[in-house]
Amino acid sequence: MATAAERARKRDLGPDWREKLRDSVRLLAVRTTGTLLVAGSLALGVALATHDSNDPSFSTAAAGPPANWVGALGSYGSDLLLMLFGPAAVLLLPVLAVGGLRMMRGETAGRLGRMLLVSAIGILLAGIALAMVRGTAVSGLPAGWGGALGLASARAVDGGIGLVGKPGT
Repeated sequence: MATAAERARKRDLGPDWREKLRDSVRLLAVRTTGTLLVAGSLALGVALATHDSNDPSFSTAAAGPPANWVGALGSYGSDLLLMLFGPAAVLLLPVLAVGGLRMMRGETAGRLGRMLLVSAIGILLAGIALAMVRGTAVSGLPAGWGGALGLASARAVDGGIGLVGKPGT
């Protein structure tokens, strides 16, 4: 028979299985989230590459099955990204993929929210530049080259430039 002191000593030497289980579940959740981010990034890339302006989406009332390779979800997703940001929305995909790959390796994603914010600002600036070059509608793009945000921001920049007085007046 083991005495109480021996049982206590054995208990102290054993691993804390609750902490190990908690760490394993946390690692599984992080890796699963990373896998979903990488898969979502790839799916959005395919959806943007196979975007068809005749597919049923937010900006088109079409009947029938979508021609988008990702299906109806890809049709709506690519239309939303192109409507808001224009073709510059592709710049969002590497940020999602890199964050997901880091999470899949069990590392922290870093400042994923900050990276997404900075890339969204970069996409907006690219959209403004594209909208200022060509601010009209383009066939196949729901809101032109700059997207709706780029078009609105380009108009605001044009208005701000118009407020600047001419020199010598």
